[in-house]
Amino acid sequence: MKPSRFSLRLFLWPFAVSVVISYFLLSLLGCASASAHKHDSLLPTDAAGMIEAVFSADAQMQAEQTFPIPMKEYDDSILPNNYLAFTAYKGQAYIYFWAQGLASFDLYINNQKVPTQSICTGKPMCFDASPYIQNGRNMLYIAALTPAGNGMAQEQPSLQVKIPYPVILPLSNSQEALKKQQKDAPYSAETLEIVDQLLTAETEAGFPGAQLVIIKDGKMIKNSAYGAISRVDSAGNTLDEVIPVTEKTLFDLASNTKMYAVNFAIQKLISERRLALTDTVHHFFPQFVDAKKSKIKGKADITIFDLLTHQSGLPAGRAYSQKIKKLKNVSEKSYREHTFDLIMETPLVYLPRQTVLYSDINYMLLTYIIEKVTGIGVAEYVADNFYRPLGLDRICFTPLRQGFTLDEIAATEIRAKPRTQAAIDGAQTTELIHGTVHDSEAYTAMEEISGHAGLFANAESIAVLAQVMLNKGGYGVKRFFDPSVAGYFTAQQALVSSIGFGWRRQGAQEYTWAFSPLASAGTFGHTGWTGTLTIIDPVEHLIIILLTNAKNTVPAHNTRNSRFEGDYYLAKQYGAITALIYEAFRQPTQAQLESMLIELAEKKYEMLQQISAFNNQGYINDLAAIMKIVKQRAQKSAGLRKFLKTETAAQILKVVDGRI
Repeated sequence: MKPSRFSLRLFLWPFAVSVVISYFLLSLLGCASASAHKHDSLLPTDAAGMIEAVFSADAQMQAEQTFPIPMKEYDDSILPNNYLAFTAYKGQAYIYFWAQGLASFDLYINNQKVPTQSICTGKPMCFDASPYIQNGRNMLYIAALTPAGNGMAQEQPSLQVKIPYPVILPLSNSQEALKKQQKDAPYSAETLEIVDQLLTAETEAGFPGAQLVIIKDGKMIKNSAYGAISRVDSAGNTLDEVIPVTEKTLFDLASNTKMYAVNFAIQKLISERRLALTDTVHHFFPQFVDAKKSKIKGKADITIFDLLTHQSGLPAGRAYSQKIKKLKNVSEKSYREHTFDLIMETPLVYLPRQTVLYSDINYMLLTYIIEKVTGIGVAEYVADNFYRPLGLDRICFTPLRQGFTLDEIAATEIRAKPRTQAAIDGAQTTELIHGTVHDSEAYTAMEEISGHAGLFANAESIAVLAQVMLNKGGYGVKRFFDPSVAGYFTAQQALVSSIGFGWRRQGAQEYTWAFSPLASAGTFGHTGWTGTLTIIDPVEHLIIILLTNAKNTVPAHNTRNSRFEGDYYLAKQYGAITALIYEAFRQPTQAQLESMLIELAEKKYEMLQQISAFNNQGYINDLAAIMKIVKQRAQKSAGLRKFLKTETAAQILKVVDGRI
C-alpha cells in the first residue's frame, strides 16, 4: 500500500486557557489584522503572529503538503500528487505558503489560475484566496516548480502549503456592518424574522426561555435569546419580574451531554489509539459478567461499539439512587462508587446487538471507562482537552461550583420532588430545579457528573463544538481527533439509519421530527429531554443550536408522568422551527410563507379537536402565539387577512380567547 500523498502531520499548539471568544475566533481565522483589539491571551494579534503560529512545529492543519513530494511517497499515477482538497468559506479563505528558492510555480484554485510572483519571496506568506473560493469543498492544484536564479542554490527548492480549519466568524458588533452582512447573506431575512416572531410570541404566551444560534458557511448569522430563566421562584410562586435569558445564559443540555462530553472524549481516545471500538467492557472491568442465574447472557462480550450504538442489551435506565439509599453500607462509599457497583451487577434485558434500545446506562458506563483510561474525572478531561483549548468559558459540569450564579443559568422543573438538603430541611413539598442537573440519576447516583446528562452550556459554545464536528475534528490550527474517526462516528452504524456512534442521524428521513425533512441524509446531531437540540448538516454546511428550558412549566395533565406544558410548544417540538430555518436558505416566496403560517394554525387547531392529550393550556397558549403572528403579519399580507376572515380562523380565535 502506498503511503498517503498528503499525510497530515499531528502536532499540538498551546492555546490560551482563558480568552475572549469573539477575538479567539478571529485570531484563528487566518491573516489576523494588525489593528485588531488586543486581549490578555497567548494568541497572535497580527498577521506576523498568525504566520508564526501556522508554521510552528506544534500547528495542526486540515490540509498541508510540502512540494516536491519525495519519490518514496510519490503516486506513480502522477497527477494525483498535485491536488490538495480543503474546506473553506468566503470571508476566511486563507492559505499559507512558504516558497524557498523558487522563482515561480503553477497555482490553480478551483481551476482558476493564480499569480504566484508575490508568494515566491522566500518568506512565509498568508494568501487571501477569497476571490477563488467557493463555500465548502475546494481544490488546489500545484505544479511546475521553477527554481530561482541558476538553480544552483545550496538547499533544495521547496514549497510548503498549509491550510487551517475553518472557524466561526461571529456576528458583527457594528449595526452598520451587521446590516450589510444580513443584506449580503444568501437567506430570506423575512423567514428568519418569522422564527424570531414565533419564539418571541411563545415566550410571551407562557413558554419559559430559549437561545438560538445559526451558523451557515462558517458565519454566525443568528445568536438570539428569548424569554426568562424561570417563570417562578424557588418555592414555585409566579414571578412578577423575571430575569431574561441572554446569549450567555447556561442551559441544562440533558442528553446533548452524551455528544459534547463522552462522544468527544471517546473520539479523541480512539484517535490516540488508547481505546478501540472492539474493546470490551470486561477488559476494563473484569467484574462485568453475567450472574449465574441471569436469564440473558452476554455481558462479557459487550463492546464500546455496542454501548455507543445503544445495542448493548442493558436496560434504558435504572433507579440506582433509590437502591443506594436502601443499602446497609451506603456510608462506606460515595454514591458514584455504589452506582458503579450496581451497573456491574445490572442484568441484560435483551441479547446484545439484537435490537436498539436507547440507554442512559450505556453512557454512564462509558463515563467510567473514560475515567479508567485517562486516570482523571470526565469533567476535568473534557475541560482540559476541548473546552479550555477552544476558549469556551461557558460550558461545564456543576456550574454553581464553577463560579456561575443562578441568574446566569436557566432553571428547569418547577414542581420537582425536593432533593436538596435545604428544601428537605424546609419541609418543602416541591422544589425548583435551578443550577443543578435535572436528571435524577445524574444528580444523585452520579453526583452531578455523568456522561449521559449534567453538562451546562450556552448555544454559542455548543456551536463551536459543532463546527469541530463539521470540520471532522479540527478548529483553526488545532486538531482534536482524526478526520476518519469523526466521519466514522457520524456514519450509519446499525440497520436503523438514524443511528451513528451516539450521534442521531437524519438517515432515511428518520429524524425529520427534529431536523425537518429538509435536512440532508448525512445530517447528525442530538436532542435533550430538557428541550435542547443540535443539528449539524455537512451538505449545507449548516449548524442549528436551539436550547430551551421547556420543563420550567407545570405538568400539562393531572396524571402521573405527565408531559409538561412546555413540551407542547413548537419551540420544544423542534421540526417547525428547523423547517423554517432551512427554508430561509431556499428563499421561499411570500405566498409559501403565508401558507406555512396558515398550515400551522389550522392543523394545530384540528389536532386539538381530535386528540384529547392536546387539550391543555400549553398547547392552547402555543396556538394563541401562532395566531398572534398571523394577525401581526396580516397587516402587510392580503393572504393572511383573507384567512382571518374564514370560519376556521374565527373558531380558532374563539377557543384561544376563551382559554387565555
